[in-house]
Amino acid sequence: MTDFSSNKIFAPKTDGNVDLSTITESNAGTVFGLFINNFKQDNQYIYKDQMRSHFANGLYYLEVELLHLSAFNDNLHNAIINTPNTYIPLVKEEFKEFLKDIPFQVTFKWSIAKPINIRDLKAEDVGKVVCVKGIIINNSRVSVKIEKAYIRCSLCPKEEIIHVNPGFTGITLPTRCNNEGGCKGSFRVVPDKCKYYDQQTLKLQESPETVTTGDMPRTILMYSDRYLVERTPPGTRVNAVAIMSTFHSSGAKKSDSNISQPYLRVIGFEITNDGSGRSRIEFSSSEENEMRQFAKQKNLYKNIAESIDPAIYGCEDIKKALACQLFGGSAKTLNDGIRRRGDINVLLLGDPSTAKSQLLKFVEKVAPIGVYTSGKGSSAAGLTACVIKEPGTGEFYLEGGSMVLADGGIVCIDEFDKMREQDRVAIHEAMEQQTISIAKAGITTVLNSRTSVLAAANPLFGRYDDFRSPAEQIDFQTTILSRFDMIFIVRDLVDKDRDQRIANHVLNHKRDSTKNTQDESSIYKLKRYIAFARSSCSPRLSDDASEFLLNFYVQQREASKTEDSIIPITVRQLEALIRISESLAKMELADSATLKHAEEAVRLFKSSTVEAINSHGLGGELALASMSKDLQNIENEILKITPIGHTTQVEAIVSNLENAGFKRHLIEKAIFVMCQRKDMEYKAQRRFIQRNR
Repeated sequence: MTDFSSNKIFAPKTDGNVDLSTITESNAGTVFGLFINNFKQDNQYIYKDQMRSHFANGLYYLEVELLHLSAFNDNLHNAIINTPNTYIPLVKEEFKEFLKDIPFQVTFKWSIAKPINIRDLKAEDVGKVVCVKGIIINNSRVSVKIEKAYIRCSLCPKEEIIHVNPGFTGITLPTRCNNEGGCKGSFRVVPDKCKYYDQQTLKLQESPETVTTGDMPRTILMYSDRYLVERTPPGTRVNAVAIMSTFHSSGAKKSDSNISQPYLRVIGFEITNDGSGRSRIEFSSSEENEMRQFAKQKNLYKNIAESIDPAIYGCEDIKKALACQLFGGSAKTLNDGIRRRGDINVLLLGDPSTAKSQLLKFVEKVAPIGVYTSGKGSSAAGLTACVIKEPGTGEFYLEGGSMVLADGGIVCIDEFDKMREQDRVAIHEAMEQQTISIAKAGITTVLNSRTSVLAAANPLFGRYDDFRSPAEQIDFQTTILSRFDMIFIVRDLVDKDRDQRIANHVLNHKRDSTKNTQDESSIYKLKRYIAFARSSCSPRLSDDASEFLLNFYVQQREASKTEDSIIPITVRQLEALIRISESLAKMELADSATLKHAEEAVRLFKSSTVEAINSHGLGGELALASMSKDLQNIENEILKITPIGHTTQVEAIVSNLENAGFKRHLIEKAIFVMCQRKDMEYKAQRRFIQRNR
């Protein structure tokens, strides 16, 4: 075993007179060994300590920060960046004598580099180290690759060892045996004597927020091996430090024989969203102090809500709800390992031209991680995950959809009502358990989908009708509605004064071109503050707040006994109140949600979900009274047309009453009401209508 008790991790092959000013193939490994032994940060030998820790845990790799290497010897740093295929093997070779037969790997971090997009990779980057950002959308099963191929002649006892380069390269065997005696046998690989290591193929896709409108997101294959495999499940956002390489596709045409496909041979990963789905964004101490001062302002909650798309007039409670959604509650893991979500789901249901889509676009822009999609153009596989077959190998891959790519952020689904019912059912698990279970093509796995859902939809008949109940107009199953923490009915009411204020607001905003610049600056600051609050604060309910929410929940359950509601009050709604209270506390960077936060959470819940349950439109009592009177008049007319014991065609009834000036939907409602009656007086009509509807 290796002895780590000495001051030196290993002894560089040098007599102490190494020229550090010039890096050559002969001294590169020695200079790297000096770097490992001598580099200190905060008076600590960080790489010696890292090797001791890793070896004690059976982890035979060393992660090197290229910024540290640049500070120690910039020439070696530049040599590794510009000619990695030459110098990285030399760096690894330095450990060989010391580590004996231990399979050792050197990986790299490159924090000083600004990550680039896949579309920015050019031909001049081939053979160099690059840092590329994106999202892992699929990865293959772990397979093995030969590091040292042991080959034997088929006619004579001659044996050789061939070193196989990493990446998408195969074994090139000698054509003939050149042994003494004129042997012309061919070589074959002896599998039992070969040396192998793990490898995995991944696919990296550009982040949705970096793709310009009208462009398809670019993807590129990546190759990882040894301790870099199984590090990045689909949905993980990474900055990949890799050597840009090329390979010839097996399915390419002969005419394309001179064209190579690029791929990234990974030498290090920096994961930018951690296991909780929260974005890892760096904040300086001065920026952190500035944000804590920002959190102390008097009207913080109001100011943040007003900064959500100032171009939209009104919608105060909706903007406050979206502010709560952006910050989110606190996720909890119970003792039995079950996870309770902290993300808040919001549904905007209402008339066209009420800025629902605009609000979705703004939230997608300001959220630390945001994905926008339309329900009409999205399938269940596109939202969750799909299994695809690789044409070359026939292997099945798992590819994450929108809700996987939005892990740790918000997915905005417009035209939610236009989705097929089977597609909506597919996201039930993702909205509550925040996982996506896959069992297809022999692949059984679970993907993380720790994301909030912001959905916008229209009522069943296009516009909200004052004379219809919510149950008649909300074309969603109770199972999906109960997963939304807040449901808002958005109306486009005709009101002269209100219309004039909206028009003035829109025109003033369009005329003032300076507001656009100010908005971009405020959006960036808000986005940074949200990311800071989500990563640094996890409030819990105080005792007063818990008691207040408990009493409110019990009252709502009692009230729901006598109501036939499309949105039942269940424990999910209590958990929604808890999440909203925690988000209000997180907005202020508070450690606990107080009674004040619980009261505001209840007010928001009442103005959204409770109002949606009880609302019959904003026509109020007059509209209900008018509807009741019209239904009674229609019922009287039906009795005249169809006396007891006689039958009349339903379409004839509807046609006659429409000619008399009654609205068709009221006629249908009157027929429906008569069908539900238990009076024996209407038995003939009820039996007839049920048979012909």
